[in-house]
Amino acid sequence: MAPAADNALIVQSDSSVLLEVHAPRAGAAREALAPFAELVKSPEHVHTYRLTPLSIWNARSSGLSGAAMVAALREHAKYPVPDNVVTEVGELAARYGRVVLTKDGDALVCTCLDQPTAELLARRRLGLTATLVREDGREGDVFALIGPKRYDVPWRDLEQRAWIATAVRTEVRVPMSDERRMEYALAERRAQFRVAAENPEKTTQVRSILARCPEGRVLIIGEYITQLEWLARELSAPLVTGKTPQIEREQLYDPFLPLLDPEGPAVVTNAALLETQDLAQLLELSRDPRVGRYLLARLSDTVALVDPGAEALLIKALRAAGHTPRTVKGVEP
Repeated sequence: MAPAADNALIVQSDSSVLLEVHAPRAGAAREALAPFAELVKSPEHVHTYRLTPLSIWNARSSGLSGAAMVAALREHAKYPVPDNVVTEVGELAARYGRVVLTKDGDALVCTCLDQPTAELLARRRLGLTATLVREDGREGDVFALIGPKRYDVPWRDLEQRAWIATAVRTEVRVPMSDERRMEYALAERRAQFRVAAENPEKTTQVRSILARCPEGRVLIIGEYITQLEWLARELSAPLVTGKTPQIEREQLYDPFLPLLDPEGPAVVTNAALLETQDLAQLLELSRDPRVGRYLLARLSDTVALVDPGAEALLIKALRAAGHTPRTVKGVEP
C-alpha cells in the first residue's frame, strides 16, 4: 500500500473531493475517482470533484458497487475518509434498482421496489427537453434519463495527450456598470449568470480584441442567442445557430482551413499531403482536433498540406479517429 503522503485525494465532509494534480499517484487517483464523482472545476494545481446522488447512480448503473467506491476513496486519500461520507455513499448506492423502466409495446412501464419512492413518483414527473436548459433548474437530473456519464477528464489532460489542440488562453474580466451591477444584485440566483453574460460592456472588449487580430480567423462563441444576434448585427458577421443548414455551416467554416495563395511562393520539397474522397470529408477531418492540428492548409477541395515531420502522428491520429489511411512515398518535384 502506498504511503499516505503519495496519495492525491482529500475527501471532505461536505462530499467534495480535492485532487492534488502534482501528487505522485494523481493519475491513478483520477482514474479511480472519475467513474463515481463529478468534476466541478480543474484549475492548474488542485481539481475539485463532488459526490452527488446522480454521480453515484451513474456509477451503480455501470456496475460499480458502493463498497468499491468507498474502497477507492480510502486507497487514494491522504487522510481518513469522513464517516458521514462513507455512510452517504453506501445509502445512495443502495437506492439503485428501486425504480425500473421496461418497454411494453409502445408504452414504458415503471416498476418501483419500495413504497416511499412509489408515492413520490406518483406525484412528480420529469420529462426530457430539447436542450439541457430547464425552467425548473433540474438539468442534472436529465442525465439520469439519458444514461450514465461514462468518462470525465480535465481538458488540460486532453491537451497533454494530444486529443485536443493546445490553446493559449487569455482571460479578460469585464466590469459592469453601476446600473447593471444593481440589476445583478437584485436578480434571482438562476438569472444572475445571464445578467453577467449579456453585459453590454463586452461589446467594447470584443471590438478591441478584433482590432488586435485584423488578419486573424476569429470565432465568437456565446451562451445566449439574443446576445449573439445583436453582436452579429453590430459586427456585420455571420451567425451560426442550431437552425443553420449544414451546407451553410460548411460554407462559413470553410475559411478556417484556408487555401494556399496561388500567387505566393509555394515551393515545398518532399511535402506530405492528405487526400480525401470529397470536400465534406476534408472539412470533417480538419475540425477533428486529433487530425486538424497536423494540417497546415487546404490545397484543394480534397487535398490538405501536412505539417512537415508530423506524418507519422497524422497517420496515428487518423487511425484513432476510425480511418484507415493509405500511404504512398513522396516524389521529388
